[in-house]
Amino acid sequence: MMLPTHCGYGSLALLGSGESAFSWTWPPYIIVPLIAIAILYAIGVSRMCRRTSQIRLIPVVCFVAGWLSLVLALDSPMHELSE
Repeated sequence: MMLPTHCGYGSLALLGSGESAFSWTWPPYIIVPLIAIAILYAIGVSRMCRRTSQIRLIPVVCFVAGWLSLVLALDSPMHELSE
């Protein structure tokens, strides 16, 4: 059964019985670049580990925080509600 559901600012979305307006989406055109960037950064950090004995923690924490904010902004239900 399809039910009309209000999804913000006057737009309507038709949801099936198993779908929710608050579900996470995982489109490949968003997930693939995010995962590729995380893998490339991890490779770079591991190479720096092998070359030097110290890695500064602040840049790594900033990268992870920025990456997580992108995941939340692009794939969370917050993104779907904004459209």
